[in-house]
Amino acid sequence: MEGIFLDISTTEKETGIAFVQGQNVLHELIVETEAKHNETLFTFLDESFKKLNLRAKDLSGIGVILGPGMFTSIRVGLACAKGLAIVNNIPIKGFNTLDALAFSLPENILKQDKTIMPVIDVRRNEVYFRAYQGLKPITGPEIIKAEQLAEKIVADSIVLGSGIIRYLELVKSMTQKKFMTYNLVVPNPTQIAFHAQECIEQNDYSDIEKLVPFYVR
Repeated sequence: MEGIFLDISTTEKETGIAFVQGQNVLHELIVETEAKHNETLFTFLDESFKKLNLRAKDLSGIGVILGPGMFTSIRVGLACAKGLAIVNNIPIKGFNTLDALAFSLPENILKQDKTIMPVIDVRRNEVYFRAYQGLKPITGPEIIKAEQLAEKIVADSIVLGSGIIRYLELVKSMTQKKFMTYNLVVPNPTQIAFHAQECIEQNDYSDIEKLVPFYVR
């Protein structure tokens, strides 16, 4: 029987969890909880396990978003994922939010072979971004001033994330380059669960002792 994989995504105000098995989505839940993850995440997980008639020890792996994101949100999600993994001896795979946003795009968009640019608003008039070709990173992650984003935008690229939503009009006013935007602010837990499954099945998982929240400052 194929393994069952769980993802926990709590980068912003939404609580997201998903269970997948093979190519099948067993369960997905995305709820805006105003970042009160410590009050909601464990309840949602308990209800989901009961609905699926599963126990934590039945899982074959766990995916989790490490950040950047809201300070407490990231810490709660990671602590929950690590707790489940340690107690039940389950492999875990952590993902940077930029990677997770890129993974979350629909397959038909990824197949277009366009440059993908997730951009996260990290406040103080700054953004954190990275460029990908498909799902392969082609630049390192970088923090820049919002007005510098116009210089970094690749023509005919697909740009997504909270950073471009906040600064879209500014960027458009500063560049003649044409680009597309995709309205996605937080990673999709189902897609991250599928990527965790792929990685863990290939023995590409994280050292749980070294998994810590990632913040840009």
